[in-house]
Amino acid sequence: MPQAPDLLPSVAPSTSGVAGPSVNVPVDAFGGAVGHALQGLGQAVEGASDKIWQRAVEIQNLNNETEAKTADADIGRTRHERHYEIELRGPWQTGTESGATRDRVDSAAASLADACAVLQSGETARGPEGEGGAGGLCEARGPDL
Repeated sequence: MPQAPDLLPSVAPSTSGVAGPSVNVPVDAFGGAVGHALQGLGQAVEGASDKIWQRAVEIQNLNNETEAKTADADIGRTRHERHYEIELRGPWQTGTESGATRDRVDSAAASLADACAVLQSGETARGPEGEGGAGGLCEARGPDL
């Protein structure tokens, strides 16, 4: 006896649809090379700015240390001058010291205090010479300037 074919489909329908047209165009056709070049330029500028910043920090640290050492030398010189004046006049005339000498001592002490405050503020790199990078210049000084 002859048999009729099944009327049920044996293949499921696809839900993706028909593939559309595709064109293989390189990204360079739409400015991809310019974008890539700008990316490289940006990286180069970033590297250069990092080097410039590092150099600026090193120069500032050197300036701070130089200022502290100069102030310390000024105090030492002024103390020496004052001591020499007292030696020349004698111990009986120490109350008659000149106002200019005292002003120089006070000015040098203030400069050293300012330089030490900058060095110890943490904004500068710590040097190998000591706590503030100034070779121990910022230790507490007594009132006998």
